[in-house]
Amino acid sequence: MRHRPDPSASPAHRDAQRGPSALQYTRQQALRLDRAFLTSNGIGLVVTLCLGATAGDLLALRLPGTQVTVGLVLCLAQVALLLATARRFDRRCTRLLDPRQQAYGQPGAGAANGIATDAR
Repeated sequence: MRHRPDPSASPAHRDAQRGPSALQYTRQQALRLDRAFLTSNGIGLVVTLCLGATAGDLLALRLPGTQVTVGLVLCLAQVALLLATARRFDRRCTRLLDPRQQAYGQPGAGAANGIATDAR
């Protein structure tokens, strides 16, 4: 028989117990993070697609002295943007939405196993 986790131990349930304002704050923070991630990556994708559709042979031009094309450089820049924003998204989610991170700054918060440690 599989062990089912207690639903009252979930972060969403704890937020709901704290009140609607804490849950609403968490939802607003998550929406803000999603919007920032999607906006920056969406703009990069739209620019690449528009240049590919309208600029003709611009993306096929080779950079002077290399075999690298403008299109390849643009795609590599888009990948770099995706990786940077994914890292930023992950760090901000951990800092703003992770209950253990939020409890870290509170008195009595200690080890990750739930046992409070005394920081002397």
